[in-house]
This record gives sequence, C-alpha cells and structure tokens, in this order.
Amino acid sequence: MQGKYLFAGIMILLGVVLLLDQYHVWTFGRIISTWWPLILIGLGASTLLKRKSNPMHGIFILLIGLIFQAQRLDILPGSIWGYFWPLMLIFFGVSILLSKQHDSRTKVFSNDKSTSSANRIKINTLFSGIEQRIDSQNFTGGEIGCMFAGVEIDLRPGNISSDNAYLEMNVAFGEIVLRIPNDIIIDITGSPFLGGFENKTNQLITASSKTLIIKYSAMFGSIEITN
Repeated sequence: MQGKYLFAGIMILLGVVLLLDQYHVWTFGRIISTWWPLILIGLGASTLLKRKSNPMHGIFILLIGLIFQAQRLDILPGSIWGYFWPLMLIFFGVSILLSKQHDSRTKVFSNDKSTSSANRIKINTLFSGIEQRIDSQNFTGGEIGCMFAGVEIDLRPGNISSDNAYLEMNVAFGEIVLRIPNDIIIDITGSPFLGGFENKTNQLITASSKTLIIKYSAMFGSIEITN
C-alpha cells in the first residue's frame, strides 16, 4: 500500500513541476539534474516501510540515493566514487554481521546448489550464487533478496498452495532467474529502476490453475521469469 501512495505522490509532484516549468517558475531540466537521487531515497524509504521486506535492501537503496544527492548538492567534494566504495564496504560488513546474528539463511561469498521441500523460502545473498529446486507440493511463497549476486529458483518440481502463493523478489547489482510450471497463473507487479525485468513464460491456463503473486524491485540488476 505504501508503494501505491509513493507512486501517486511522485506522479502528482512531477505534474506540478511540469506545470510550473510552463510558467517559467522553475527550470525542469535543472531540477531533474539536481534532485533525481530523491527517487532512490524514496524507493529506499518505501522498502524500509514494508514489514515483510529485508530492511538491509531499503538501507542499501537509501544509502546510494543519499550519496548521489550529496554529490549533486556539492556536499561531497571530489569524485563520488571516492566515497561510494568505502561506504559500500562498510555497508556489506555490517550486513554480514547482522545476517549471521539474525538469519542463517543469508549466503555470503558462497555458491550453493540444493533441493528444498520447504513450503516457504527466505533467501538473501551477498556476493554469492544460489541455485535451488523447490519440490514442495504446497508452496506458499517467500522472499528472495540478491545483492551483487545471482539466484536461480526452480519451482517446476513442486506445486503451488491451494490458497495461492506470494513471492517477493528484490535485486540490486545482480540477477534473479525464476523458473515456474507452465500451468499456473502469474500476477506480477513491480518497479525496475535502472534495471530490467523479463517475462519469458508461456502459460497454459486451465480452470484448476493456481496463482503465483509476484512483487519485485530491480535496481542496477535484472529479474527473469521463465519456464
């Protein structure tokens, strides 16, 4: 719901700015070139407000937005990359510490291939590769988070819950590939930002088809759904 209000607010603000540009109150090009990082800051804040989302994803997006905004306002002297990489190293160090304390399913600097019968998944990766086959016959969904990493999930051996399934996917500087059966309905909502999303599925829908609800975000990364 927060994402809906954020999107509506951005549209209203954009309309007001364009209208003021017509009256020569503001110069639209100058405003965009100076304040475009606010989009990243807004996306990061929106992600943090989602209760089911990993807060580290929101903090990561928010941090990038703040770095770029400070550079556009000349708060940070010199090259932006001189600040970007040290702050990213600090961020990932903190992420590793928190993941070890709170979530043993977070993978860091590893490559993992496995099969799971769990009805629900929660995967978070940093600089890692994960390939996982899900053979649960009552899959209800879960969460996939991917930063500077690659994740491939295969749902084809299993089956969707009779109450449908909800899967949230967030990627930054990485790639998620999701393989699904061709006899389910997919309901997709999301917002790529300087990233990509591709739906390569060829679904054969029947009266008994179950629904997989997918919500995603992709920043400097890609998500692919295929059979």
